[in-house]
Amino acid sequence: TRTLLYSAEGGGKTSLAAQYAGVQIIRCAERGLHGHAGVTAPTHGRLKTMLEALFAFMPLDTPHGRTFGSWGTHFVAENEIRFAFPFVLQLRSTKPQSAASGSAIQGMNWMFSIDDELQDSAEQGADPNIEARLRAVKTSVRMCTATAKDSYGWRNFRDEKEKSPDWRILDRKSTRLNSSH
Repeated sequence: TRTLLYSAEGGGKTSLAAQYAGVQIIRCAERGLHGHAGVTAPTHGRLKTMLEALFAFMPLDTPHGRTFGSWGTHFVAENEIRFAFPFVLQLRSTKPQSAASGSAIQGMNWMFSIDDELQDSAEQGADPNIEARLRAVKTSVRMCTATAKDSYGWRNFRDEKEKSPDWRILDRKSTRLNSSH
């Protein structure tokens, strides 16, 4: 239920993650499921890159303009995409703002999560918060992207995930994603 996709910078991970988000949204719509899901990135700038990848994959409206065949509307102030069926994709930066404000993702329940550049979010301590958002549903999925990082903390994190039966670690250059996942 957890996938970590490795690739070099510019390797297409973010585009693939946006496509995966689209597939999960379609699955939720087909099953009549409603609720929330999350898209995370370590910084607001990286989250903007992820949002651009989502816009490239799925037609979305904004409050200021309509798009033919739109799946939903992106509301900038809330940084949410609200779909035509009762489903919301919440885009959140994992960078801690301050100890007083806490995590930007706390208090939310998600059906799935797309986590871009997990190596940086994990080092910020965001992984337990992301996992906590997914506990409200029986079976949740995560699609995470990462760029190789020479960091003791990241290597330990990745090695622990590799031991878990819930996690698959794929290398984008040598592995094709199976459409059943």
